[in-house]
Amino acid sequence: GTSRSHFGSSVVGGGAMALQRAIHRTAGLRRAAPLRRWNEWFPYEPTPVSPQLAPYAVEMKQNQKQMWCACGKSQTQPWCDGSHKGTDFKPVAYFPRWDGVHLMCGCKFSGKFRPRCDGTHYLVMMDKHTYAAGGTLFGLCFVLGFVSTFALHP
Repeated sequence: GTSRSHFGSSVVGGGAMALQRAIHRTAGLRRAAPLRRWNEWFPYEPTPVSPQLAPYAVEMKQNQKQMWCACGKSQTQPWCDGSHKGTDFKPVAYFPRWDGVHLMCGCKFSGKFRPRCDGTHYLVMMDKHTYAAGGTLFGLCFVLGFVSTFALHP
């Protein structure tokens, strides 16, 4: 016969496997939770939205002031439209030193050269696509090791 155990699973004919699964469930021995990004489990530091991972190529004139969006919520990227209201972000004033095309940060994580692109979007890409980045890094290291072994071997 079939009876209900106090663990919530049915035990058929004293099925040891069903009882063992029920014990594991109640003991907290479940599958590991899916990985979450660091800013989801550490929400105390405000993180901007990345509207695009590549930089914006913008034609600008010398000394023409622009307000760069730091929050990433603006509809007129890369420029601020006031969407940051109610957040801890403030737009960044930018005065180009020359006429021409400027690469403005699209990932919103640039550091030293903010608001210009400094290549940080590659790190943001690796953060968003961790497994692909890990596989690519492994492949590059493998090829480098393979080639260097034959190049340096006597």
